[in-house]
Amino acid sequence: MLSRSLDALRKLNPGRLSPRERRVFAITATAGVFNDYDGQLVNLAIAQIQRSLNVSETGIAPLVSLIQLGTLVAPFITAQADRFGRRRLLMFTIVGYTVFTGITALAWSGLSFAAFRFGATAFSSAEASIALVMLVEEVASERRGWAVGLLGALSALGFGLAALSYSWIDVMPFGWRGLYIFALLPLFIIIPIRRMLPESARFEKSAAECREQRMIGPFEALIHSYPRRFALVALAMTLTTFGGTAGGLFQAKYLEEAHHWTPSHVSWLVGAGGMLGILGNLAAGFLSDEIGRRYVGAFFLLIAPILGAIFYNTSGDLMVAAWIFALFANTAGSTVLNAYSAELFPTSHRSTASSALAVTNTLGGILGLLVESLLYTLTRSHWRAASLLYVVALAAPIVVMMFPETARKELDELAPERYKARRRREIHWRGHKGA
Repeated sequence: MLSRSLDALRKLNPGRLSPRERRVFAITATAGVFNDYDGQLVNLAIAQIQRSLNVSETGIAPLVSLIQLGTLVAPFITAQADRFGRRRLLMFTIVGYTVFTGITALAWSGLSFAAFRFGATAFSSAEASIALVMLVEEVASERRGWAVGLLGALSALGFGLAALSYSWIDVMPFGWRGLYIFALLPLFIIIPIRRMLPESARFEKSAAECREQRMIGPFEALIHSYPRRFALVALAMTLTTFGGTAGGLFQAKYLEEAHHWTPSHVSWLVGAGGMLGILGNLAAGFLSDEIGRRYVGAFFLLIAPILGAIFYNTSGDLMVAAWIFALFANTAGSTVLNAYSAELFPTSHRSTASSALAVTNTLGGILGLLVESLLYTLTRSHWRAASLLYVVALAAPIVVMMFPETARKELDELAPERYKARRRREIHWRGHKGA
């Protein structure tokens, strides 16, 4: 595996993307930067938000859980991308999550904060799924994993942007609220990029049939076409987030309260160390194209929870190294799971499948947060509770090894259509069972 990994890295050549692929990639990555900036703010500023809005210690996990439930709304948005096109819905979701993120600065209580973040999460989750699907549909099969990894790596610059902004939280006007006001910036760039973004060529090829689907057509296709695939990917994602979401949420709080780090020091770790950690996206993308998605995904999903537990139970240089390499492994594992979430389903409901899997991903995290809240009452320590939850995530790589291999295979070969939409009020199903 090591030998093949080194061979894959020697073949790295960013110039392999065509001009059209580069244009689609640049626009989806730009949206991803602000999406990840938005998503990281709660993790970084949780202590300040908690004090400002008078949220109790036991109320943190339920509050974040309520916010993440916004993901449940996303499939109803992305399903329309399977009916009317990726381009139109991508622009709509960017506007939606930007507006909701901006008005989060006006929150006056924990409940109002959660309500605004719920709306932002719904649109940001939909945007991430549609952007991923557009890229998967546009990029050639031999470099699809590499493109997904590079998208994740560049989008993760949003984490660095959030960390840089957070380092100024003590002097920034309005404190944590100012961080959300800054997130309105995408509204000023959406008009010019809208004219540059093409529609997915794969969607255009089957647009007539896709538009004939009923409103719930993509969901019907998702249920009847490849149920076993969906169940396996959903289980792997659920196990991963159940074990790791709480660990990610309390990292900054752990450093500040258990090790007396300042917000500036936390920002340096997230910014500088995070730039090394997010290279896991690139590593997983490159290697999964050469070695295969299953082996690469299983390896990184195995070591990620182990490193997370080490972080919460050590100090000094070992703690810092564990954080960096845990982030590397987490982003690598997520890259593979994200690629699978789009590759294993047909064009007619690919966006819906990707978004529905994001829902199961989120539900796993919510369940993990609720269990963490219960464990906190027993251990009186968020750090011990998070460490215990990491054990559950160790089952995820076993499930990944049951996935079909998708590296270097054409999408139509991987997931041929299993139904034909005749008209919006009538969908004819072929006699196939889920693979």
